[in-house]
Amino acid sequence: MGTTTIEQSSSSSPPPNKRRWSNLIPFFVALIVIAEIAFLYRLDIAKNASLVHNWTDSLYFNCEEWLEKQDSLPYYRDFQTEPIWVSGLDEEFNSCAIGCKFGHNPGLDKSPDAAFGLHQNEATASVIRSMESATYYAENDIARARRWIWPGSRLTTGGDFGSGYAVVMTTSLSSDVPVGYFSWAEYDIMAPPQPKTESALAAAFISNCAARNFRLQALEKLEKSNIKIDSYGGCHRNRDGRGQHRNMFILFPS
Repeated sequence: MGTTTIEQSSSSSPPPNKRRWSNLIPFFVALIVIAEIAFLYRLDIAKNASLVHNWTDSLYFNCEEWLEKQDSLPYYRDFQTEPIWVSGLDEEFNSCAIGCKFGHNPGLDKSPDAAFGLHQNEATASVIRSMESATYYAENDIARARRWIWPGSRLTTGGDFGSGYAVVMTTSLSSDVPVGYFSWAEYDIMAPPQPKTESALAAAFISNCAARNFRLQALEKLEKSNIKIDSYGGCHRNRDGRGQHRNMFILFPS
C-alpha cells in the first residue's frame, strides 16, 4: 500500500529540466518584447530624424530663396558687353565679379563710371585710393573724404554740393573697399617660409622716424633685451643690405 503511493507521487512530478525551461519562458518572452520595442523605437527615431532633416532643408532653402529675393538688385546692363569703366589707372583685375575695365581710353564711347581723384563730372563717381594712414594724411579720413559729394552721381552717398569722394579705398576696414597691406593676389603669403639664413631673429625696415606709433621704441626694447634685430631702414640703422637678398620673419613697415 505504501509502495504504490510512492510510485504514483514520483510519476506525477515533472522532470527537473522541464521545470527549468518552464521558469525561463517568461524571461525569453520579456526579452523578445523588449527587443521588439527597441526595434520599433529605432524605426520611429529614424523616421523622425528624416522628418526633421527634410524640414530643416526645406527651411534652409526657403530662407536662402527669400534672402536672395530680398537682396537682389535688378540690373538693366549687361556687364559682359558693357563693363564697368574706371578711369585713371591702367590696371588689370582678373578677380572682378563683373565685367570691368581700367584705363584712360578703354575704347568705350561714354563717360567713365568712376575715376580716381577729384573731378566735376556728375556722371562719374570720384574714387580715393590710398595705403597711407589718416593720421598723416587727413584727406584719407573716411568722414572727411565723404563730406562733400557731387549731387547727381550714380554712386553718391548724399550731401551738399562740394568736392568729395563717392568711393573710399583705404586700409580702414570701414572703407567702401578696404585695401589691406597684404593680399594673396599680390604676394604668395600662403607659401611655406624659406629657411632662415641670418643670425638675427628679425629684420626691420623703418624709414619714417617721426611716425606716431611705438615701432622704434619696440625695436629699442627688443635690442635691450638682447634680441638681435637687423635694421635696414633710415631709422636706427645697423645693417647695410644693399645688393643682398635676405630672408626674415618680422617686418616693421615704413
